[in-house]
Amino acid sequence: MVPTTPTGPAPRSGHRSPLPGALPAPTDGPAPTNAVPTDGPCTADDPRSPGTGAPETAPAHAVRLEGVRVVHGSGARAVTALDDVSIAFARGTFTAIMGPSGSGKSTLLQCAAGLDRPTAGRIVLAGQDIGGLDENARTRLRRERVGFVFQAFNLVESLTAAENVVLPSRFGGRRVDRDRVAEALQAVGLADRAHHRPSQLSGGQQQRVALARALVSRPDVLFADEPTGALDTVTSAEVLRLMRMLVDARGGTTLMVTHDPVAAAGADVVVFLKDGRVVDRLDLGRGPGDGGGAPCRSSGAPPPRALTERVSVIAARTTRLES
Repeated sequence: MVPTTPTGPAPRSGHRSPLPGALPAPTDGPAPTNAVPTDGPCTADDPRSPGTGAPETAPAHAVRLEGVRVVHGSGARAVTALDDVSIAFARGTFTAIMGPSGSGKSTLLQCAAGLDRPTAGRIVLAGQDIGGLDENARTRLRRERVGFVFQAFNLVESLTAAENVVLPSRFGGRRVDRDRVAEALQAVGLADRAHHRPSQLSGGQQQRVALARALVSRPDVLFADEPTGALDTVTSAEVLRLMRMLVDARGGTTLMVTHDPVAAAGADVVVFLKDGRVVDRLDLGRGPGDGGGAPCRSSGAPPPRALTERVSVIAARTTRLES
């Protein structure tokens, strides 16, 4: 049976440790509340309190949206992409975001990552209220605290894997130590492909380079938009295992948009959107069937039987939303 209460580790502090694979798995603690809709206005004593806009002290949530609304166009042609969405994502957790096409999944991800500005509402990312930041400050926040992985690999063909990994940092005027680049490539299993160009790599290897590029800055939050959409089943499983490891090995936070119930089954929580609103959520916990809800860190995925059960439940809820 699929668990209905979260069983993940306690929310982490803002300290960022080395990349996945460099640390032993953390000790499990009290169950967190992951994607929790925020009810009512914030108060001074509430951990959701807006405060002054300065970074919060060890916030429980890596990302928080309050009353976020996104409207494209105006008048009779106005289209509401997000409709008063309030939701929070705890540190050290993996959330899959699902829903029919046009439900607002990618819009939510883009706003949460600070790539787009909402029409109304408040967003706190990595402890920072991003609403009052100018574009330069938002760009710095994304470069230093956030990682991105998309369906398109977005690699520069003329550059090697290692050069692609450091490219965003170079644009930001920051030098990345060679050891850190090697560590990032090692974490995704491409230490021996550092000097290969994209055309010399398979699709799965190119996506792993993109993942290493996202990890090299040791981000607080990894945003992934359909990261396995262009990959075969075996390669998809490997990329998802690495994303899972980012959460389990170093307490990172991952938000992933996907249409695939199999991909979503590796998450701690699945959030369902429809017509720009959060309409359902499924708390999966970690590693069902392992006897205590602890993460399956050795394989990065639930046991086969538990995975099948998860996929069935997710697929059923997705079908219900689309009907």
